[in-house]
Amino acid sequence: MFSDHGMNLEENVRVPLLSTLQRRGFKVVIPAFGLCSYAAVYCQDQDVIPDVARASVELTGVDFAVYKDAAAVFVESARGQARIEYEAATDRYRYVIVTGDPLQLGSFPDTFATDAVWFERTAGPRYPNAVANVYKSLFTPRVQHTADVLISMNDGYYYGWTAFGRFVRLHATHGNALQSSSNAFLMSTHRDFPTYVRADDARPLLQS
Repeated sequence: MFSDHGMNLEENVRVPLLSTLQRRGFKVVIPAFGLCSYAAVYCQDQDVIPDVARASVELTGVDFAVYKDAAAVFVESARGQARIEYEAATDRYRYVIVTGDPLQLGSFPDTFATDAVWFERTAGPRYPNAVANVYKSLFTPRVQHTADVLISMNDGYYYGWTAFGRFVRLHATHGNALQSSSNAFLMSTHRDFPTYVRADDARPLLQS
């Protein structure tokens, strides 16, 4: 999951992710966690992980897919490919374009910068806090078994349990890396907040 703070508010269409990948010969498992705008793909053959990511982004409704490559994360989308690197010794990240610009961050230098600097740069654009968030989605244990490929859908699309989708018309979902699923609001009647605050940093502000 890339985010669980916000929610898009438009009718959603299911992406036939599992059936499409299986028809192409990939042996994968994609748990149907509910009706979410992200998907977690587990591959039987680890050698095909990059191919599964590239095949996924060919589907209508898929925004981008990410997977590990050693200590880096590759981002695949119809807009191109990029690599997110992490320098543990200095706790800094770098976004390196391979082709195109999948996260639309090409206006920033491809040098290492701290999490705080990347947050300042990317808190407001299309993918909030994208660099650290995408990297941590695969390298931080947010779930017991981290997926081989994580997929972020465009607003208006979801993946989930097929049967449930037959009984409801889905008008809102969450989980992707876009603003609508990442942003929430923070309110107070007696103090001013910064323009953007990460969820991890909100509790001290509310307790002060």
